[in-house]
Amino acid sequence: MSIVSPGGFPLKAIGGNSGSMASWVGVFDDVADGLEHVQTQADLAAELPGVGTSIRAARADATELSAVLTPDIAEAQLLSRVLSDYADVYDASAVPANRMIDEIEQAHSAWQRAEADAQSAALAALWASRGGPEEDAAEANDDARAAVADRDTAKAALDELWQTWETLVRQWDEGYDAALSSLANGRPVALTTEQRELLDALLGANSAEEVSELWQNADPEVRKALADRHPEIIGNLDGVPYDVRA
Repeated sequence: MSIVSPGGFPLKAIGGNSGSMASWVGVFDDVADGLEHVQTQADLAAELPGVGTSIRAARADATELSAVLTPDIAEAQLLSRVLSDYADVYDASAVPANRMIDEIEQAHSAWQRAEADAQSAALAALWASRGGPEEDAAEANDDARAAVADRDTAKAALDELWQTWETLVRQWDEGYDAALSSLANGRPVALTTEQRELLDALLGANSAEEVSELWQNADPEVRKALADRHPEIIGNLDGVPYDVRA
């Protein structure tokens, strides 16, 4: 049975690799730089002197090439910026959250054992109070109080770990949503009001269950438009049906 935090987050590792992200940031930067260099050369070619047919054709082709490269440069720069920002969030929140998982599992097990011991001790004290020597009843009560104290201490330690872990997970979740939102807003893809409202609601959802409910209740045409226009976002949303994400 999986462990769930008090805030409703399943205790599981957040996938990712900051080293791989850094490598892709470098790739996107190189692509943007390379395309900018080509665009610079095209802009120079567009200013070639001369009046001949070939010269005019070369200038026209260069102008067209420069215009075509502009959105591709912007796309590479956007991907680099968004991934770089997300990598920073991942390192600051997801990595330390993942490191806490073993400690939380151990603390959770310790609390469960202490809870079981406290229940057993309380039951033993109850039976001792109903008969037998007073000394045995007093001893059983002392044992029960000690077991309850141990349980409360274990619970307090677990709660402290949960609080820290949930804070990190929420920070990562906000960073992840921000990255997806930046991708959606940074690309020249026009969305209708209904499509934008659904996308904003999906990105703001706090669980896969909430995403699933929003998706199922949305207009099918709006869902299809979002999946077609932003597959990189819809495909990464837990709660969207797997056949759509694929």
